[in-house]
Amino acid sequence: MSGKVVDVERLIDNKKMGAFHFQVIALCFLMLLIDGFDISVASFAGPGLIKEFGVSPERLGTFFSAGLVAGLVGTPFFGFLADRFGRKKIITWGAIFFGIFTWAAVTATSFDEMIVLRFIAGMGLAGIMPITVALVSEFAPRKNRASMVTLMFIGTTAGGGVTGLVATRFVGEFGWQILFWVAGVAPIGLALLLMAVLPESLHFLIRRNYDRDQIVRTLRWLEPSLKIDDADTFTVSAYKPAEVRTAALFAGRLAVLTPLIWAANVCSMTVFYFVNSWLPVLLGSSSLGPDRAAMAATLYAFAGSIGGVLLSAPLDRVGFLLVPVLFACGIPALFSIGIAGLPPELVLTMVLVTGFCLYGLQFGIIALEGPLFPPPVRGRGVGFCFAIARMGAAIGPWVAGFLIHRQVSIPVLFMLFTVPLGLGCIVTSIITPLYRGQVLKAKDSEAPAM
Repeated sequence: MSGKVVDVERLIDNKKMGAFHFQVIALCFLMLLIDGFDISVASFAGPGLIKEFGVSPERLGTFFSAGLVAGLVGTPFFGFLADRFGRKKIITWGAIFFGIFTWAAVTATSFDEMIVLRFIAGMGLAGIMPITVALVSEFAPRKNRASMVTLMFIGTTAGGGVTGLVATRFVGEFGWQILFWVAGVAPIGLALLLMAVLPESLHFLIRRNYDRDQIVRTLRWLEPSLKIDDADTFTVSAYKPAEVRTAALFAGRLAVLTPLIWAANVCSMTVFYFVNSWLPVLLGSSSLGPDRAAMAATLYAFAGSIGGVLLSAPLDRVGFLLVPVLFACGIPALFSIGIAGLPPELVLTMVLVTGFCLYGLQFGIIALEGPLFPPPVRGRGVGFCFAIARMGAAIGPWVAGFLIHRQVSIPVLFMLFTVPLGLGCIVTSIITPLYRGQVLKAKDSEAPAM
């Protein structure tokens, strides 16, 4: 007696969001919260590192950039491992990896050691994000995909805000080292939890012919009412063997879309990490003072969290159109932060608007780039996007440090960093109509036969 074929892609797309989806979002949210905390510790530890090691702004910029440059190696490498060994396994072991090397910074005896340790930890920090995006994308119904990824990715912004709260409360008493203690221990503890409760991607399990019992357990967790017989088999309708090759990232419209989405990532991340890394230092040396500067950095991160919640549903409805709008709105907001003599309240307001726009860009681009790529190479596709984005992430803090060291004024500095936002607005305006055509084509090709 032959059994039925269970099309997992169709099952996921027809499933309404429920307890299973929110559990996956919550677990991945926690992972990215800790990831965001770890990313932000460098900027909040910056003033303490200047005092302890006597480093120049240019050297501090090198430290900020070290963990971001590491993403050029970490994201494609971890993405390849995730396509080969599974999303869940690499997320958990990657968290343990970056936790150990982040914690090790408290034992450093020189600033050069700090830079090396930050680079090594940065490979894991960068590698975890795209894999988490791929995992959530593969459990999300198509109509809710951007919403699920965005809600999960709010963890990154919340993590940055938590770093500010911890820094404000504890650094004065325990020193900058407390940030690296927390950032090292937390991911290891969470990884042990995720090993027990995070489900593995069904796309991965079926493509790799993994243990049938694991597939059945995950399917019944996703859809408790599903009846599965011993003779039933499983398939993923979106899977085409030829797409396993990395060349699938440049097939058809992707030949244009992939390089353009890379360019959009670079423009966005250059500005995002300039602000994320230098805001506490630059505003702390201004009339705001250190306390208000730490508050501004915290507001910046939490404004991004609010943006993620507000943008999640529109992203599913209007698609890529929101991205060029956010690029355009970020230009005057960022420029205003650097204007000398503004009242502190107005500066904080502009920081809020900038956080909304820049974090919104991260949510929009990341949530929408996952569906571009075929499932067999989605880990690599999103991983390469993150890797290229790390070029901008590394350039932003380093260039800022270079310019500050050469005594470029704060107003001019903020003005210069509006240029990548303008370029990003142009690039994403070109992407918008092409993206819609690509996603509609993918939807048609993946629709299972009735």
